[in-house]
Amino acid sequence: MKNLEALETIDKTGKDTLVQFKEAVNYNKWIIEQFSDYLQGEDLLEIGCGLGNITSHFTDKFRVTAVDIQQNYLDYVKNKFKIKTFKYDLSKKPYFNREFDSVYSLNVLEHIKNQEKALKNIHKALKDNGRLVILVPAFNWLFGSLDKEIYHYRRYTKKSLRRVLEKTGFSVSRTMYFNVFGIPGWFLNGKILKKKDIPDGQLKLFNKLVPLLKILDKPFHPFMGISVIAFAEKI
Repeated sequence: MKNLEALETIDKTGKDTLVQFKEAVNYNKWIIEQFSDYLQGEDLLEIGCGLGNITSHFTDKFRVTAVDIQQNYLDYVKNKFKIKTFKYDLSKKPYFNREFDSVYSLNVLEHIKNQEKALKNIHKALKDNGRLVILVPAFNWLFGSLDKEIYHYRRYTKKSLRRVLEKTGFSVSRTMYFNVFGIPGWFLNGKILKKKDIPDGQLKLFNKLVPLLKILDKPFHPFMGISVIAFAEKI
């Protein structure tokens, strides 16, 4: 598989969104800066690899295993990065058993109806004292047409994310909000205009502004952001 056009279009909206964000290089790096230093060990599991937008930043530092529910994404990522990939639905039975030092999951948990089952399976995949980073969309008042189009069940707060992590066996060391400047666009497009996707021009402009926005965003991390990030350990 040599290019994105070779991908099947089982989930066209999801794929189109991933392709959009693949081009948002500054934004992807900004996300990675929030959690990369927290990861430990050698064996790293990425849950929901998509087209490898984040995967590429870790393959030279860890033994990366990537999972997704879309086989076409996995084929693309395996071919491009030469890493282990598995088709895996987190809402079903455990697949891994104490194999990983660290796990990260970005914008995945909100797609899973049985979130507790998913987190218990992640817990089982981690070695003792293994670390988890999880990023999910924030604030249910932002839930709109964009969320519905990409099959979100929910959005979170720092409190609700901490609560479900602790309930499933994790010790949460820190939570924070991220990217307050993404809120106006998401609210406008999803709540007011009822759009089904993010206008490409808006995302490109946002990506160009990231070097400035990431400086201005830091004071808002305790209070507000379009996403919430949790840093946790298996206990």
